[in-house]
This record gives sequence, C-alpha cells and structure tokens, in this order.
Amino acid sequence: MFQEERRTWLTSHARSNGRVDVNESAEALGVTVETIRRDLNDLENKNLLRRVHGGAIPIEGYVYESSLATRKNQFIEEKRRITKKALEFIGEAETIFLDEGYTHQIFAEIWNPQHQVTVVTNAIHTAAILCAKKNVEVIFQWSSLQHPQCFPIRNEWRPYCDAVCACSIHTCGLHSANAE
Repeated sequence: MFQEERRTWLTSHARSNGRVDVNESAEALGVTVETIRRDLNDLENKNLLRRVHGGAIPIEGYVYESSLATRKNQFIEEKRRITKKALEFIGEAETIFLDEGYTHQIFAEIWNPQHQVTVVTNAIHTAAILCAKKNVEVIFQWSSLQHPQCFPIRNEWRPYCDAVCACSIHTCGLHSANAE
C-alpha cells in the first residue's frame, strides 16, 4: 500500500469511527507501528487529524459528527432524558427550530403539542415524523437539494434569517408541507 493510500485510510477511518488506534491500524494495514505514527504525525501537521496518546482523532474534534445511523444506537437513554427535559421548556411556543440529529427525532416522536406550532428543520427524518402530527406545521429547509418545489422564504421569516443562517436556514428557499 502506498503512503498516500495509507494516510487516506487513516483519515477516513478516524472520521467514520471517531478515532484511529496505532496498533490496530498497523495490524490492519500490515505495516509497523512506527510507520503509522509517522503517518499520523504528518496528518496532524497537515491539520487532517489530531494526535492523541495511542492514535488520533478527527481534527474536527467535537464538531465532527458520526453518521445518523451510528448516533441512533449511541446513548439512547441519555437522549430520551434530554428530550423529556426539553419538552418541559417548550410550553406554548409558536415556533421551534430543530437541527438534524437523532435526539431531535426522539423529540419529534414523543412530542404531541396541544396548540398550533410551526417547526423549522433541516432534518428530513424529523420533518417526516412531524408532518404526521396534529397541530404542527413543518417548514423544511430544502434549498441545498435543488428541489423544484422550493419557494422563497415567507416574508415573516426574513427578519430572523440572518440570526439563524448558522443553522442551515437560507434565504434562497424553504419547502413546506402545506405551502401557501
């Protein structure tokens, strides 16, 4: 295996698993631990990985998120507790913004609002769950998918767009389950 192939494997492995171990990688790739250490040091110098004792983690650190399929099976009870606590704070809110994530899917599954509420989300699974709920209007951020049903943001949302752009809501378009 060439050096670049090894380094690509190490970076991909760290990103998909949240970490890479020197000994396991050396065995998997059929090279010495010294070779893996050199590769990891070089990848750290290129800001692709961060070295830790015994291996490396993705440079994204806490920003890096594993796939939803992976997160769906991790910390389930903790996510349910977080969701139940979050429900205590919703009250009579008229609008809620939900980002992508399995915790938000759990929220969508167990939440049954008794009042009319609008939910803005960029998570298709969460949006699908909420669309079936009574009293919930879903506004789904769709602009990056280039779907032909996109329409401009409603005027009442424009003042808030700058404040929430970091959450992937853009003025180029939203999709609503019950578009006007």
